[in-house]
This record gives sequence, structure tokens and C-alpha cells, in this order.
Amino acid sequence: MNVSTNAVQKLVDYNYSIQAADLIPGMRYNNSVGVSWAIGNASLRGLDGQTVTVKVSARALNDSGISFFSPFGTRASSAETYLHCRVANGTCDNSSVLFSEIPFTITITQGGNESAQITLDSEIVAGAPLPISNDEVQKSAGSIFDSLKNAFGNSTEGAQPLKNEASSSSGSSTNGSKDFLDSLKPEGDSKNPLEFLQSNPLISIAALGIVVVITGAYLLNTKD
Repeated sequence: MNVSTNAVQKLVDYNYSIQAADLIPGMRYNNSVGVSWAIGNASLRGLDGQTVTVKVSARALNDSGISFFSPFGTRASSAETYLHCRVANGTCDNSSVLFSEIPFTITITQGGNESAQITLDSEIVAGAPLPISNDEVQKSAGSIFDSLKNAFGNSTEGAQPLKNEASSSSGSSTNGSKDFLDSLKPEGDSKNPLEFLQSNPLISIAALGIVVVITGAYLLNTKD
């Protein structure tokens, strides 16, 4: 039996254009290269349950006035992005990332007449970072909250209900209100973060929840 196979000819499609042809010297013009998935479904047959990842690299040639943005916010001469196809039923499912952009800036010197020179390369890679879906973020946050509840469960079981001393016939209404407000203050030494968080599990859970939400938003925004 002879089996004839061929490698796919194109992994991605590129779309880019310079916003202005006549540039003001010294100014940075924002532009981007759009990258779209170009592998047909016929090449995905037999790959159900797997993820196909394409790495796209962009590099500025020579001193052409092109600069990219690095993950640290500085400018660089190269950049990369990833497209991910999670295969289900012979096609990319809804959690796939099939489009991305590579932002760059272009500048020109006084009296310059330069051309933007960028090389673009794409390749199939393994072990690349996969994007995190909203469901996965919510599941992770739920697991963390459950663990915190179990960890601080013992410390909250012995908590005493709040009492309003104003209801006592032997105390004045002013003293009672003051005592009631004091009872609402968080416990522990605020100058000792570990002791303070251990004494106030609800505050600990809320603080960690904020961290999880911010981290999840950052990952979702940078996955492209």
C-alpha cells in the first residue's frame, strides 16, 4: 500500500498596512500585523482532542524605523505571537485562538525616505503556552476559595455572635453603641499581616479573590 501525503502549504494569513504614507519626522506611528489561521479542516481530521499551535515571529530588518513592544513594555526589534486550534470533531472549537495581532511602531528621520522592512515567519511548535479559558479561571478560583474555607474553618467555628451592649439594662445607650461598633472591627494585629489575615478569614478570601480576578484578566488579555 502506498500512502501519499503532503505538508500544508500555508499556516497563517497576514494582513497589514501602513496608516500614513507621508510621515512626520520623529513621530511614532502605531500599526499592527494581523495574523489569521489558514489551515483547512481537512488537515485536522484525526486530531480530535489535540491542540495545534502555530508560532508567528516578526523581525525588523536593519535600521528601518520599525520597533515592536516587548512583554516588559520596552521596545524591541522582534516580536512573536501564537495561534491555538483545539481540535474537536475535525475543526477548531470555540476556545481556540485563530486570530492575533503584532503591534509595531514606525518612525522616520528628517528628510528620510525609508521603507518598512519586516520579515514574518510561521511554524508549528509544541509545548507553547496555551491560553486559559474563562471556565478554567473560574474553576481555579473556586478551588482556591474551597481550600481557604477549609483552612480557616476551625478558626471560625469558635467565633462568638456579636452582642450589642446597648441592650443591657445596666449600661448606657452611648457605651452600648461604642461597644457594638468596636465589635465590628477586624481582629488581630494590623501591623502583623500574617496574624491579621489568620484572624480575619473573610478578608483573606476577599483579598485572594481580587488577586485571582486581576491575574486571570491579565492572562486573558495577553494570550494573544
